[in-house]
Formats: sequence, C-alpha cells, structure tokens
Amino acid sequence: MENIIKQLGQTIKTARQAAGLTQDMLGERADVTGRYIMALENESKKPGFDVP
Repeated sequence: MENIIKQLGQTIKTARQAAGLTQDMLGERADVTGRYIMALENESKKPGFDVP
C-alpha cells in the first residue's frame, strides 16, 4: 500500500509540473492548500476521501 501512495505522489507531481503549475496553484484549483499538495507529493500522505 505504501508503494501505491508513493506512486500516487509522483504521478501528481509529474502531472502538475507538466501542466506548469506550482503546488499552490494546483492546491487552489483543487480547493486544498499548497502544503497539502506538497505532503501528497513528498511525504506519502494518504489523500482523504473528503478532498473535492
């Protein structure tokens, strides 16, 4: 499971960078903080189900 979470974080980061977005910009679009995006990408944080 931990490996899947790490892969998710890398996928988010790769897609965000390809779109030319900062973590803050993506967070604003997803209605979360840039810090939350950073945690998903770099700290293997599991996304919550209540994230829009």
